[in-house]
Amino acid sequence: MNRQQLFTAGSVLLATTALSSAANAGSISAAVSDGGVFASKAYTATNIANTVFSTTAATANAVTVGSTQVYVVFANNFTAATKFSVELSPVNAGLIQAVDATILLTATGSFAVSAWTVAATTACTSVTPLTTKIILDGCGGTGNKISATNGLNANTSSGYGGVLFSGVSFNNASGLASAGSTIGVQGLVYNANNTSQTFENISATNVVVSATPIIATITAGGTASANASATPVAFAYFATSTGTLGGVSSQILAFVQLTGNGTFAADLTTTVKSEAGATASQGISSLSVTVTATHLSQPSILSIFTNSTTALYNGTVANFSAGVATFSIQPSTGFTSFYIAVSFSGTAALSAASAGTVSLAFGLGNSMQQVAPATSGKTGTISLGGFNAELNTFLGSSNTAFSSFARIHNNGIIASTATVTVRNDATGASMGVFTTAAIATNQTLQISAKDIETGAGITPAAGVNYTLSIAGAFSGYAQHIIFNPATGQLADLSSFRNRGAASSVTSP
Repeated sequence: MNRQQLFTAGSVLLATTALSSAANAGSISAAVSDGGVFASKAYTATNIANTVFSTTAATANAVTVGSTQVYVVFANNFTAATKFSVELSPVNAGLIQAVDATILLTATGSFAVSAWTVAATTACTSVTPLTTKIILDGCGGTGNKISATNGLNANTSSGYGGVLFSGVSFNNASGLASAGSTIGVQGLVYNANNTSQTFENISATNVVVSATPIIATITAGGTASANASATPVAFAYFATSTGTLGGVSSQILAFVQLTGNGTFAADLTTTVKSEAGATASQGISSLSVTVTATHLSQPSILSIFTNSTTALYNGTVANFSAGVATFSIQPSTGFTSFYIAVSFSGTAALSAASAGTVSLAFGLGNSMQQVAPATSGKTGTISLGGFNAELNTFLGSSNTAFSSFARIHNNGIIASTATVTVRNDATGASMGVFTTAAIATNQTLQISAKDIETGAGITPAAGVNYTLSIAGAFSGYAQHIIFNPATGQLADLSSFRNRGAASSVTSP
């Protein structure tokens, strides 16, 4: 039905077709207390546990949600001369046909719910609860004087400020079986004497938001740094305790925390965690954990484990050497958190490991009709220590009198690349970055100025020398060798060498 929009100027109700929706929109409000200032208050929807609903639509639709109270606060202050009707409709649900309605009265900018109210059955010509809407028809007006103990029945300066709907219950809300779904209400206030004229639109507002009562949070275990100079074998031990556990040869990959999120049962008053008095985990029958991480394919890996005594998995390295480990946890004894960790032999080399993933899949619990949603998060990482060297006054390829070469030696036990950062030797300005090919253990890689310029995208310029910052995830050192093609002599101009080698001059 098309209705003309109305608003109030002073004490006169006027009609307009140009009002914005904000100018004549009532609202669903939080509870208005006795003596409170007459104004709509922010409304917060109630969390309801999705686990009280079945995935079968017919069963879920039969669940009664509520009851609850719904406050509708008008944007206008309707005077006693205004006769209006109110409709309240459900969104994504149906209504149970048992509800009480009370008209809220206002005077001089404030109102008290208990003192200044009147039953809708008295203030309106009819109250009709249906499954699709509640209709209050013919409310207010001079023919329906307010009968209240405060003597306002003759006070025409008072007005009608809203409606309190009590005992509102919903059904046919099968969507609430899925976490994140909502049900709500919306409404309409219109002229009882001319139903084509709309006084106010009550915007749709969520009353209930469906949520899982169990929340799983996965936190990465941090970064552990492998020590390039550790003995007896390079990278056998972690240099720092960050992310490590029970000694430097173990690392926590991730922490898992299970909590209840304060959801309610269908009555919207009983708190749902899982089972009464139980931990969050006891609302599930099992928990499947999948760890996908390069940590698990390390030559040094010994095991993956948790601090939960109910973890069940085959710990044989062959079962997760491909980088994936899957195991289950039986929560019969209850828990709220656990960690996932790996251990290393301490006698074989470690490689760098980027962040992997931990995925959780929940089994059906005795007190639940819904499975908690799957959750995933990141693991910790392993960074490798190594050498850092700096070569100064490295000649560009435009210098034909002398040629500079960088020699990078890997005396560790892991093949690894080296990163060469090139800066202008005079200004310090960065010019580019060059990454070498993998340098095998005990190999020396020699690269020319031309190799570096090509790899770093540098155009050589006459008179421009470089500073090279060289870093590698291995123990080793770098040398700056300068060659004089006229004499055939080589000179070691290394300004810094990891492991402290001395400079020397040799002749071929």
